[in-house]
Amino acid sequence: RAALGTRAHDEFRKSIGHPHVTPEDLEKINDEIDNLLVTAEKSVNKNIDFIKGIKTQTRNSSEDQRQDFCAAEIIKDNMNLLHYAAKMEKCKITAHLDESIKLFGDQKHLSQIVTNLLINAIDACKPSGGSIEMILENSGLNALLRVIDSGCGIPEKNLENIFEPLFTTKEFGKGTGLGLSIVHDLVIKFNGKIKVESKPGRTEFVVIFPLTLK
Repeated sequence: RAALGTRAHDEFRKSIGHPHVTPEDLEKINDEIDNLLVTAEKSVNKNIDFIKGIKTQTRNSSEDQRQDFCAAEIIKDNMNLLHYAAKMEKCKITAHLDESIKLFGDQKHLSQIVTNLLINAIDACKPSGGSIEMILENSGLNALLRVIDSGCGIPEKNLENIFEPLFTTKEFGKGTGLGLSIVHDLVIKFNGKIKVESKPGRTEFVVIFPLTLK
């Protein structure tokens, strides 16, 4: 988050006095900086929770952290936190969210699920950018969270391994291989399931949450 703020500040500083930068352009850049400042504290807390999430594979949730909550609010919150990162990678995120869906569990876990899946989608769209679609819908017995990207896709030989701890297709030093493993374990805490379908130009993760978990 600090790196994003520094990048936005540098963009603003370099634009001052530039002959091709209009006052409207400066206002847009300033709005981006304001948005980063507003979400800075929330972002720090989310990142702390994400780091702690690595330990969730060996630690059970406390019952007093489980409650009914609006899933769409958590999803939108994390989309806002990653808006600037997506923009810098030329990714457009759209959402179609059923606001009536409530889940029972630890809302921080849904936050970590959404954050990891969005980061994964943004990475898949590098370096040319692309589109990411978030869908939350009621299928009757279940709530379905779909994350669809137009990125490079996942080779078929890797599909059955992507939720394994430390499995990664990234270059050494560019990925821990824990992101999707954490997602898998957190989905299980909701008594849910996750599946993926992929081909070049389209990858879809589907998280299945039972609507009645008590």
